Amino acid sequence: MDRRGPIEDGAWGATLDGWVVDPGPPPRLHGYDLWNDLAPSYGLAEIVLTALVGEAPDEAHGRAFELALVLASPGSIAEAPAHAAAIARMLAAPAASVVTMAAVVLAEQAQALVDAHAAWLAWLAHGEGEPPAGFAARDDGDRQSLAVVRAIVDPTVCPALARIEPSTGATIVALLHACGLRTPATMVAALVSARLPATVAEADRHRRAQLHSYPMQLPPFDYEEQP
Repeated sequence: MDRRGPIEDGAWGATLDGWVVDPGPPPRLHGYDLWNDLAPSYGLAEIVLTALVGEAPDEAHGRAFELALVLASPGSIAEAPAHAAAIARMLAAPAASVVTMAAVVLAEQAQALVDAHAAWLAWLAHGEGEPPAGFAARDDGDRQSLAVVRAIVDPTVCPALARIEPSTGATIVALLHACGLRTPATMVAALVSARLPATVAEADRHRRAQLHSYPMQLPPFDYEEQP
């Protein structure tokens, strides 16, 4: 029986193009020689930014991106990514599966952050009028993180942060946008790369194959049947 279909009869490309990495040797990233051009002069954060935007950053933008990653890096066990990865560890999942669980939930968390700041990003893109409501600093933690940014980042990188007081999340998003990240995928990638190490480290501190150590009954609860 002839089982031909759209896969067999369709017109398909002859090659799969690579746009970012030339494996070399030496390997190249957007045309930059990774060993001889980037490694001697740039840190990891700057090389990550180069990968995401296509050009090596100047010192001011490289420092701003690095600080955005620092601000985004902590994630406690109370948050879904570390919580899920810790449970995977307690269930004796292989190391790769624990890391995968952390990365998947982190990506969902990062996507939610980017989506929640859509109006903020639209305002940053055109920079006209007053900023949209809902992104202002809410507490001392927000104001303290902004003070760190203002002390370290060149104000010309993200002028908006010099004149308004956004929340920490909005500050991080503004820095990523100012460093050239313009698509949800690149922003999500940056946020995941920032938080993945601490999330995996948190999970790795829990005992493997010891689900009974999970505080299943905190807070106490009772099952009740509907009448």
